[in-house]
Amino acid sequence: RSRRPSVRKRKGQKMKHNPVNNLSQARAGVASVLTVTVLTAMLWFVTAITNVAHAADCSSGDVSNLYETTDVTLSGDLFVTSDVTIRNNVTLTITAGSNVTLCGEYRIQVSGGADLVARGTAAQPITFSADNPATNWDAISFANQGEYSILQYVTLNDGGGNDPNADNGAIFVLNNVVTTTLPSPAIDNVTINDSGAYGISLSMLNNDPTPPSITNVTINNSANAAILDDAEALGGLGRGNSYTNNQPNVIQIRGGGGSHLKFSQYWRNPGVPIEVLGDFTVAAEATDPPAV
Repeated sequence: RSRRPSVRKRKGQKMKHNPVNNLSQARAGVASVLTVTVLTAMLWFVTAITNVAHAADCSSGDVSNLYETTDVTLSGDLFVTSDVTIRNNVTLTITAGSNVTLCGEYRIQVSGGADLVARGTAAQPITFSADNPATNWDAISFANQGEYSILQYVTLNDGGGNDPNADNGAIFVLNNVVTTTLPSPAIDNVTINDSGAYGISLSMLNNDPTPPSITNVTINNSANAAILDDAEALGGLGRGNSYTNNQPNVIQIRGGGGSHLKFSQYWRNPGVPIEVLGDFTVAAEATDPPAV
């Protein structure tokens, strides 16, 4: 019988690769890579879903109710679920482009030498809005704040509370103790829409020569007058302001109760009537004409 010759490996001779084995190994390697890739994608997807599920909203909030120990900067989409107090000389900064949602009739209170710095830009304004437009939030309130508070390129929607007869506004300033060397707060390029009371309400120390500065401000559709002001503070009303469809569309000046001017000031024509609600006195100290 004929025999099939045996194949022997000679010394120094290499065996040929089996193409079937090579293909199997390649397929196994590709499968491993695909498995790792799919698992990585699934992990990323689960992480993303988890992060979305834990994003802040009105049920959780991400703004503290008290800032008093260190300066803080906030940015992005912010949710206020209680009154917020800023005090004890700290500064709370809100960055350009941030959107602040107030989830009820809450107030942001700046006091005790603290400052609120909300400086947006024309391209990236900062907005404050009510979660439910049917329930106005209360106010950004300044009471004996520091010298460097500023609202610039800010839009305030649906502030001022829910009582049109209250001495309140989307911006409320009560400076009756501290005399600052700089106008504070500085209110510039601010738009106030649909306030539940006044657009801005100011009550000032009668010998403070640096009332809040109000420039390039637009106030629309307030349930009461555009601005309620003390005579002592009207000199802070600057250029570029406009007022539309406020009820009434005037600027009101408080009177009575010993209201009087103790320093000289310049009153610009605001473009709407100035309505004086009572007597006030121009004191002897107000004698030198102010710089314009």
